[in-house]
Amino acid sequence: MQNLLNFSSYRGISLLENGKFIDLHFAKAIAGRRHSHLLENVIELSISPRHAAQLSLLNDKTLKDLENEYQPRLLMYRLENFPSVLSSTADDMIDLTLPLLAVARNLGHCFAETELRSTLNNLLKDQDEEVRGERLVEHRAVVLEALLVLCHEPNRQSVTVEEVTELVNALLMGRGENICLSDRGVGAQLKSLQIFTRRLSGGRNRGIQFDLSNRTKMHQLASDYDVPLPLVQEGTECCQCGQGV
Repeated sequence: MQNLLNFSSYRGISLLENGKFIDLHFAKAIAGRRHSHLLENVIELSISPRHAAQLSLLNDKTLKDLENEYQPRLLMYRLENFPSVLSSTADDMIDLTLPLLAVARNLGHCFAETELRSTLNNLLKDQDEEVRGERLVEHRAVVLEALLVLCHEPNRQSVTVEEVTELVNALLMGRGENICLSDRGVGAQLKSLQIFTRRLSGGRNRGIQFDLSNRTKMHQLASDYDVPLPLVQEGTECCQCGQGV
């Protein structure tokens, strides 16, 4: 379900059911006892539970009064600002990591005023810091980080899954994580990143060739997942990230 919700947040991706394509690209509200760290493109809101003896102030009359007051005002705001919103790029929503940056820019299109977009940007900073912290131990990002370190080693042409697993677990342990990944678990993460293994020549182990295609894909994924690029050693260079001498 979490994968379905993540995919449905991207325009143009439909679900096939009973021979028909269903478009699920629309706003969704998801309620739960805790936030799911596996959901992307979301804004998290915490609501304090209401005491059992506490009566709701939102009776039918109050709801109707709120509707009569605010719906016309919201409609007028839309009519007055629709052209400027339509032409807005929201490029001033910055310093946020993906996928939260995409959420901020989508919301930023709703505000014609630069000041409001700046306020929204600042309000999302705390959630962005949490996303960055979780990404340090998120398995997919750590696997990608390990691949980047290994592919920047001088004269390194390939790597086995076992070598990637060893470095991944070292990174996780250094960050206080007690859960280690198996070779199969690392292989599953590689597959989810669309980085496919093959049987390396001269051996029985499966691994990854650091050819131009895979190197380019790894660097692009590093940008998407906000994974820092490792520094190359002196005397070497990386054409994909422009580092080195």
